[in-house]
Amino acid sequence: FGDQRSRQLIVSSRKKEYAAVKADAPVYAEFEVQPLSLSQIKKALSENAQTQAADRALLDAIERDAHLAKAVETPFYLNTASFLFGKGQRTWGDFPFRAESAEGRQGELMEIFVGEQVPDLKDRKYLGFLAGKMEEERFLVFELALLQPYWIKSIWRYKLVYGLFDG
Repeated sequence: FGDQRSRQLIVSSRKKEYAAVKADAPVYAEFEVQPLSLSQIKKALSENAQTQAADRALLDAIERDAHLAKAVETPFYLNTASFLFGKGQRTWGDFPFRAESAEGRQGELMEIFVGEQVPDLKDRKYLGFLAGKMEEERFLVFELALLQPYWIKSIWRYKLVYGLFDG
């Protein structure tokens, strides 16, 4: 924004949620990033392939794997794939891709990313619990102050009932 620091910026990747709160948001202009074309992606990766091993590896993977090529047309998944290929200078063969669709490949990218960023299963369990509660309560932002005591009560009931049936 240059010298105009009074302007506010909102970045959202959730179209439905943004549309729901748009009336209350002080937005003066908005734009939407469209999916990238495969030729745009290949061009950008090719320009950096000489100096960036991750870009070279991702470009090779896109040319080998049509599902991955389609999956990374969305900027979020392109960024995720770029991050994963850049971590430890991986190649396409280093990933256990099995899905037979672009959506499946996107799911695999997310599973790998989350698995590496949150390796402890207990942490993933609790983050999943919090994400579920955020969805139930329709929270767009999570703060510790929003934790509710009644959330824990339902966990104890679940454990009791499950324990009784399991026993």
